[in-house]
Amino acid sequence: MSTYKQAKIDIQKHFYTGWTAAGYSASIVAWLNEKFTKPSNSVWVRFTILNAGGQRVELGSADNKLFTGIVDVELFYPEDQAGLNTIYDYTDAIVAIFENQTVEGTHFDEHNLEGPNESEDGWLKTNISFPFQRYG
Repeated sequence: MSTYKQAKIDIQKHFYTGWTAAGYSASIVAWLNEKFTKPSNSVWVRFTILNAGGQRVELGSADNKLFTGIVDVELFYPEDQAGLNTIYDYTDAIVAIFENQTVEGTHFDEHNLEGPNESEDGWLKTNISFPFQRYG
């Protein structure tokens, strides 16, 4: 059975591997609860795993559970930079890392996209979330 901790490790590793393989720097990724300094005027990413919970899915002697949650990737882009093509390139790369993928038993079948439309302290923000499920 995969634990929450092991699932976090596997999912973060999957993102890191896909992100750097796409040619992007890991230094612009803010991981939850790790020290990070925002770039002053370039794109950066905040990566969070939100576990929703688990439920028993099989009766009898087997104790199979379904665990669900969301991987939330927030992409920040300086408001004062012209054009949005770059933010869409990053968005496409992030979607390709997770959509229709299985990561050590955690299944990602879809994504939700919001933005780029929000402004947060001088940054345009795009939010890409990936609902997931895993059995344990």
